[in-house]
Amino acid sequence: MSSLCWNCRGLGNPRSVAALQRWCAFYGPELLFVSETMINKSAAEMLKHGFGYSSAIGVSSVGKAGGLCLFWNEGSTSFNLISFSQHHISGEVVTDAGAKWCFVGVCGWSDSANKHKTWALICKLCNEYNGLVLVGGDFNEILHYEEKEGGADTERRAIPEFREMMDDCNLRDLGYRGLWYTWERGVSVKTKVRERLDRFVGNSSWCNLNPEAHVEHLVRFKSDHTPIMLSLGSARKKKGKRRKRRGFRFETKWLLDEGCVGVVKQA
Repeated sequence: MSSLCWNCRGLGNPRSVAALQRWCAFYGPELLFVSETMINKSAAEMLKHGFGYSSAIGVSSVGKAGGLCLFWNEGSTSFNLISFSQHHISGEVVTDAGAKWCFVGVCGWSDSANKHKTWALICKLCNEYNGLVLVGGDFNEILHYEEKEGGADTERRAIPEFREMMDDCNLRDLGYRGLWYTWERGVSVKTKVRERLDRFVGNSSWCNLNPEAHVEHLVRFKSDHTPIMLSLGSARKKKGKRRKRRGFRFETKWLLDEGCVGVVKQA
């Protein structure tokens, strides 16, 4: 089973919709959680067939801020809604093998004065569900200062509160593959800021059941957030018969070619 979470910064943009369609077709996530849709509930849910899903639960944005939607296929994935708010959607997932856990798609409060509400919400949801819990999405905070590059070096009071919540709820960060950051802003070296705000975390019971689970940071597009993809198996399964592409490799001998510099500049 696989899940994809993305703070898309607006599903009213056709380019964002097209990007999600490509990712869903290529990676085939069983669960798709999208935050900051910036559209109403009905408009978000109507996109389900375009993404290849049969079911959806949306939360309307407040004006042009917020908005959530969770997509899944009822035939292959059983999802039973537990609760929702402007900052989360949670429900019980039942796999084909009979395993059950609570999936929580989260979009944390962005302003520092309210970040404690994110940790309180997650604690409440974990305590209410007596079993395996998986939380994914935009937490809007880093877990360690090493997860930040650029910007002012200021104390962030929400970090120790974040860690305390993780300990209290017995949650583990599932790590990642790919670029270390999931959020970026700024256009120059001096103004650029990068942080790891998006992640998947699971409690010990969930991690013990899924020891081969791994997270991949995909290519950032349109939004200032990177989509994150969780796969439970050792090898990620992709839909269709698309051939696996070999990664690009630079040959040092190309530097001896007189046209190399021109080709690189043009690209």
